[in-house]
Amino acid sequence: MGSQVLAKPKEEEDGKRQQDEEYQELEHLTGSSALYVLPPGFIESSCHSRIFWMKLNKLLLQGKFFQLEINDPYAGPILLDKKLASRCGYVLSEDVWGNPVFRASVLGCHVANEADELFSLIVNIKVSSFSSMRAAVTYTYPMYCSYSSWASREIVCEENYMETQNVAYQLWQLMFVSPSGRKTITVSDAAKLGYSFNNTLSRVYLRAPYHSNESDVSMVSGVNMNMVTSTSMYRQRWLLLLIDTTVSCPVDTLPEERLFNVAFGHFLPDVSLVAIAIGNVPFTLREAQHHRFKIYETPFSNRTKGFILEVSFDDPYVLKEYVNRNETKYTLLINYTISVGPEMTLYYHSAEVECVIADIELPEAVGSCDEENLYLAIPTFGLHQYWNLYLGNKLLNRHVAVTNGYLPATNSTHLILQIPLFAVGVTYEEVSFQKIKARFDVTLRKVRTMETLQKFSVSCNFNSSAFIICHPDGTIMVSAQMKTVPAIDMSKTKLRDRSCKPREYNEGHAFFKFHVTTCGTSVKVELKDKSPHAKLYLENCWVTRSPDFNSTPRWNITVDGQVVIE
Repeated sequence: MGSQVLAKPKEEEDGKRQQDEEYQELEHLTGSSALYVLPPGFIESSCHSRIFWMKLNKLLLQGKFFQLEINDPYAGPILLDKKLASRCGYVLSEDVWGNPVFRASVLGCHVANEADELFSLIVNIKVSSFSSMRAAVTYTYPMYCSYSSWASREIVCEENYMETQNVAYQLWQLMFVSPSGRKTITVSDAAKLGYSFNNTLSRVYLRAPYHSNESDVSMVSGVNMNMVTSTSMYRQRWLLLLIDTTVSCPVDTLPEERLFNVAFGHFLPDVSLVAIAIGNVPFTLREAQHHRFKIYETPFSNRTKGFILEVSFDDPYVLKEYVNRNETKYTLLINYTISVGPEMTLYYHSAEVECVIADIELPEAVGSCDEENLYLAIPTFGLHQYWNLYLGNKLLNRHVAVTNGYLPATNSTHLILQIPLFAVGVTYEEVSFQKIKARFDVTLRKVRTMETLQKFSVSCNFNSSAFIICHPDGTIMVSAQMKTVPAIDMSKTKLRDRSCKPREYNEGHAFFKFHVTTCGTSVKVELKDKSPHAKLYLENCWVTRSPDFNSTPRWNITVDGQVVIE
């Protein structure tokens, strides 16, 4: 989460006016053919101490998509993504009203720096009516900030990065101290690990992502702190300087307790928390406590204080999203209202906290069989909310189940599917006159992405005295039972084509296996309409191996209305 140094309102207004004038000058110098005039009220910006701050009006982005690009003075526009943001000191989030908010450190990777006092950053806002961002309109917006009252050591805690700044010398090596031991590496190697180092005229800074391999979490005054303990080694002429570049910021969540624990600030005693908004819903402090949000102050050793907010993951104002295979992403949107000084001037700060927890158990199915059916019992938890059942590529809903001859039933915990042996969708792995080995499969897929998570199968052996099974590839298998009196020799039975003899036989059964185009197979069409005026038109019909009638190979049944078998 972010920590913020508050500027006076008049200074913010002066900064805004200066930026508007500079923007007009930039538009004049660059030639307006490549620039679009900003819609009135679209952008609001200011300088919050050493932070660039810019807000976009969501009302002017309704029904549209947008991206931000950072203008590098040498490389040109660079698309802002999460990796670039944490490495270079940028944040893109939303305020409690849903307006996009962009923040950048004045020591960010692409900030133009004049003597560590004047800073400028140019941002492109690309807006399109299409998610692919084609036909995008680009608005170029420059920002300018001044900051000269540097302390010898400063720390910034933002939502996606931690930053510490010191007086600059010639950087040589860095040493990290973590629970796994000491590690001394060069600056270039540290950059490969996600850290960002740079020197300005008089400053040097370290920027670190949260929860890196070199970080550690420890409890300080009741608050979990993510800490990177590091020492920077500098050379100045014949001296070797060791400077502590340790940075520590509060961590946002307590997953094991299913609880957000959010720390806000180091503040002086004259700062008070007045109200909060959670998930766009405003609360006074009394209302928040009544709603079972826990809010309390925590003192720090340097005589400052912070505010702690605890919110349950299960609170209705927490956003929940099913992600990955078995995880839930919980998102807490916060807007703080604080008053400062005897004038009780109000200021606002927004934060977005996310936590991903593996708290969803994927269902496991249980299969069984009786003499004529296969059964699958599948837990109903999460069904239709997180995932659906599919038969091949078809959604297995109640209509499909009944149409295919299945008998679905539910109780308080499970869906039980009864699948007859010869129903649609049953796969016959092995067929003989002695047994049928049959299998039934369904897949579990995500509702939103259709990603396959699990495959549920039940497979059993059946004894069936008489059956006809047709495979999609045109193979037909028939088990014929002897019912004549007197008995006949089943080995001498034949089909219409007398060359087609049983593959297997015994005293009571004969088993035949042949292709639909052989053994004298005929086509029979029955009309349900018995009217003497009813006519059947079969111009061109054929059989394929798959449900796709355009697939090959295929075997013609009728050609120009004439019945044929190829």
